[in-house]
Amino acid sequence: MFIKTSNNNSKNVVILLGGSSAERHISVESGRNIYEKLLSSEKYNPTPVYLVERDGEISLFTLPIHILLKDNADDIEEYLLEGGDEDKKKNMSYFRENLSSIVKKYGNAVDDPTEISFKDLKKFDFVFLALHGSPGEDGTVQKILDDLKISYNGSGSETSKLCINKYATNQFLKSKGFNVAEQFLFGREDFLKGEEIINLKEKIDFPCIAKPEDDGCSSFVERIYNFENLKVFCKNFFDQNPKKKNLLIEEFIFEKKGERLMEITGGFLTHHENDKIEYEIFYPSESVASKGILSLEEKFLAGEGKNITPAFFSADEFQNEKIMVGVKKIFLEVAKILNLKGYARIDAFIKFFSDNSFKIYIIEVNTLPAMTSATCIFHQCILNGYKPLDFIEKIIEFGFKSSKS
Repeated sequence: MFIKTSNNNSKNVVILLGGSSAERHISVESGRNIYEKLLSSEKYNPTPVYLVERDGEISLFTLPIHILLKDNADDIEEYLLEGGDEDKKKNMSYFRENLSSIVKKYGNAVDDPTEISFKDLKKFDFVFLALHGSPGEDGTVQKILDDLKISYNGSGSETSKLCINKYATNQFLKSKGFNVAEQFLFGREDFLKGEEIINLKEKIDFPCIAKPEDDGCSSFVERIYNFENLKVFCKNFFDQNPKKKNLLIEEFIFEKKGERLMEITGGFLTHHENDKIEYEIFYPSESVASKGILSLEEKFLAGEGKNITPAFFSADEFQNEKIMVGVKKIFLEVAKILNLKGYARIDAFIKFFSDNSFKIYIIEVNTLPAMTSATCIFHQCILNGYKPLDFIEKIIEFGFKSSKS
């Protein structure tokens, strides 16, 4: 297994990317970005490792740079599992044999991928999880790393397991007094019974929101306008997601006369200070969707979406600051009560009323938010004085200290 030559003070970091969720392509973009940033770090030496999940079994592969830079997750996985292009293999062999000085300088740029185990990760100092959705954001990988006593970034396995489930998370927050949209679950078995879906008609006010119970943000999320649309969506959802047991039906939060609605998203960092965990809440961003609901591409890919950082709540400076303080306070309370650690992102709606009051509805919590170059969490951390590399290094620093405490 390749580990880049380092100076005596730097640490070797695995960038773990890929996975099996709908967000695996975003995970590749996150992993690439983190890898590229850490290449310029004097503290850390990055090595990309790709996670593949097949029939519930997880496999890991060291990922040479010429494969890391392929177009998307499906291309990478095909190369890893099917052996790749023979002509490209011959080219890589030629480089290794005839350009040894370049290979020595640039490390694993022309290596072949190698399958490794989780135990092999103990040869490294730290694992940076650039995974989104299952199995990297639901506590599965965290539990494995905990058992092996391997340091990693982000929240622990129990918090991750809770927060991947949008229904369980929001019901928990609702029980603690936070505002959330009304929700209920519609099961695969109920759908297959046929007549059960008819009962939904009496429970739902249209439009509503339908989405997976336990997936990453913006995956398979749809605004449903009528009962016929819902029946079609349910069929498509359960057909295309055979492992999903439930569909989450959620109240559509909208503006009434005299009200104004804004979608916001806010990240944060945690720090160890005097044997306590302190939360540094960033200024939230306003998220602007082109078609009503933000897509994965709009959230995380360059040129695809629009985020305004910091969010602009009011033309009145005093009122704007008052709302900003209120939003950050709510986000801090959510982060603490869910025991979020390292960094995370909270998505919410804020509704403004004519009497200058406002109400914040929590949408969902992401324990391993996207780290693509375009994601707004990098815009937010800059306002707090962190360049992207500084932000990534702070996340790693917290993970190291957490594993030692």
